[in-house]
Amino acid sequence: MRSWLPEAGEIPSSMEDPERRRVAVPEFLMKLEDSCANARKALENIDREDARVNEDRLDQLLKAMDAQKTKFGAQAIKVKTPKMEELRRFLSDRKKNGPERSASRARDLRWLEYTGYFRWEVGIDDGPEEILQLGKRLYRRTEEELAAVAKQINPSRTWREIADDLRLDHPEADQLLEVCRTEMERAIAFVRKKGFVTLPEWATHVRADWGGPDDRTPYGHYNPCDPSDPELNGVYVVTPVTRLRGEEREQVLRGNNRAWIRVVSLHEAIPGHHLQFAIAARRTREIPKMFYNPAYVEGWGLYCEELMFRHGYYNDRTRLSQLKMRLWRCARIMIDVGCNFGGMTKEEGIRLLVDGVGIERPSATMEVDRYLASPGYYSGYIVGRDRFERLLASERSRLGAKFDERRFHDRLLSFGPIPFSALEEAMSQR
Repeated sequence: MRSWLPEAGEIPSSMEDPERRRVAVPEFLMKLEDSCANARKALENIDREDARVNEDRLDQLLKAMDAQKTKFGAQAIKVKTPKMEELRRFLSDRKKNGPERSASRARDLRWLEYTGYFRWEVGIDDGPEEILQLGKRLYRRTEEELAAVAKQINPSRTWREIADDLRLDHPEADQLLEVCRTEMERAIAFVRKKGFVTLPEWATHVRADWGGPDDRTPYGHYNPCDPSDPELNGVYVVTPVTRLRGEEREQVLRGNNRAWIRVVSLHEAIPGHHLQFAIAARRTREIPKMFYNPAYVEGWGLYCEELMFRHGYYNDRTRLSQLKMRLWRCARIMIDVGCNFGGMTKEEGIRLLVDGVGIERPSATMEVDRYLASPGYYSGYIVGRDRFERLLASERSRLGAKFDERRFHDRLLSFGPIPFSALEEAMSQR
């Protein structure tokens, strides 16, 4: 969309010597004028969305240069830019009257956004096909694990039937917050007892509280601690069901059943998001603070769900609920890739969540809309968890009897949410 802009170079930096900028500003304007003349021909068939993006970029350039021209006087002001104005009129017209974006163009842009996100923010080279295969493999394995757990609970019933029963075992609306607080404290005590990660006192300042009036998250979420806060207070936000009525309230309460509260409380607070954000806020390494890898953040929460299972935190019913939600995260990958790049319609994605995972249709519809709006982001949950599991297996294999789980987790968290390519290299060094 912006292939015509680099020909003109970048706007002269405010850090340059003032005398140099007196010359650089007019030079830049002349280069940009030439680029706009070429762009007018190259963008002849531009669609409406691309026209809007290019017009916004051109407006930003012109505003910046107007300020420069005024500051540097006559030498800059005398530079005429009719081609820029012509391009601006052209883009404005195409924004209203140009063709709609083609399906192939939209798919190509989603592909670039998806691969760029995983390469530069997440730090892996896997493309949509490799990520899709990961989601499918874990989806099948999770279904098998669900069937095995259901058999242990009641051999005559399916996991879906048991999951439906679990949804009926939920606190009343006015008891939900207190149950979440209790489960959060229970998880903290368990982590302290097992000692598989260091838990400093300053990293335990997290409270459970109701969300605001506009909070629509179905299962709660985490509001990170502020690094400038000496107490590092974080909030495990509980869905404010008391403001809901009738069937809507009952649906949200069924989603917040006791088995799932036990899992989501540890995911959002400790050893999940609050612990990782508190440690990141206190870490001494300066360079990693420049990075933020969403798949690291969300992947750690999922990794902790499995970590707590391995240490014996769940009974069979809680394990079934946790596996069901893992199935949901796997389905996200299949829908994210399928709907964005072909092979699955939006309705098929909704049906996968409703029939395959057991999510209510209104929630499933909102979920699929989110995946379509942010290609790649929601695949990052499983991708991140998978990378942590790979690192765990690699370090166990490399160190053998010398492997220390606590030290492994402490090192993992000490780097903060950096791209996995950097994390894997850092973890391999001593």
